[in-house]
Amino acid sequence: MARSDQKMKRTQWTPNHYHEDCYLEAPDLGRVRTLGIIGLGDVGITMVLGLMLYGQDRYDELILVDPNEANRNRLSHELNQIRSLVTTFPMVTLAEPAELGRADMVFFVASVSVPKVGEPVTDARLVQFGSNWRLLKSYANDLLLQGYQGLFGVVSDPVDYLATTLIRHFSIEPARVMGFGQGVMAARAAYYGGAGVRMFGPHGQGLFVANDANDFDFETSLELSVLTLKENLLIRSFGYKPYLAPALSSAAIAITDMLRGQVHYSSQYLGNIAWGERYRFTEQGLLLEKLDNPSLRRKVQRTYREVGEAYESASRSLE
Repeated sequence: MARSDQKMKRTQWTPNHYHEDCYLEAPDLGRVRTLGIIGLGDVGITMVLGLMLYGQDRYDELILVDPNEANRNRLSHELNQIRSLVTTFPMVTLAEPAELGRADMVFFVASVSVPKVGEPVTDARLVQFGSNWRLLKSYANDLLLQGYQGLFGVVSDPVDYLATTLIRHFSIEPARVMGFGQGVMAARAAYYGGAGVRMFGPHGQGLFVANDANDFDFETSLELSVLTLKENLLIRSFGYKPYLAPALSSAAIAITDMLRGQVHYSSQYLGNIAWGERYRFTEQGLLLEKLDNPSLRRKVQRTYREVGEAYESASRSLE
């Protein structure tokens, strides 16, 4: 599904390119009408509701897969009982994994060993890397053996690490794999810092939030980065798992905005890692905007390198 005219190859991009607008290789998103979704827990169900209500007729069908038969049965009834007399929602199909091959884009939302509320944990996302990778690898392997040629979306934690590992392990064309975890981080940053913030890096440890891409203040940005990173633990301290905003801001809303060709946050494979940033798919390719402020540009370039080093270290645990 990738287009191949005069666009920069994603593996050729480096953070030194931040001095100019870059148009990179991009898939044909106009063909994406049917989505497959693996995992119907709290995040998965909330994501599906967001896709239905926010995406509406942007989608023809949502193919849903979950190993829990009782959950599938009740959702087959409940989700198909969400109706409007004036608005069209996509068809919802509860299916076996083999049917995912019909989808134009398949999203991995399943998780194993999510830390319980109250458990001591510094970064709940990294705890799940190994177990979630084994599950993702199994589903991806089955799809690829079927000859699946569509796109992959990763929503499960750690989003960026899983997307990077999926591309590298199966030698998948980088433009076919995307991660969706940055939207909520940008939204959390905006909650504290206002609409002018801009977020860079992973969905978790290592991210950096700029207070403003043009009127950049380093100290204010560091404070916003800490507040954004700690928000997950703050919600947990209230006695709840934080899944509503992630499922909507990072997944349902960001995915729909992306497919409509609008500005959104996602994790796209650039250079040699999945890199969280603000992107837009255009007729010229995937647009990553330049950073005019020299101080911010240097900080973001350093952040990219640090994220890459952290991934290489974490990925050794999978060997």
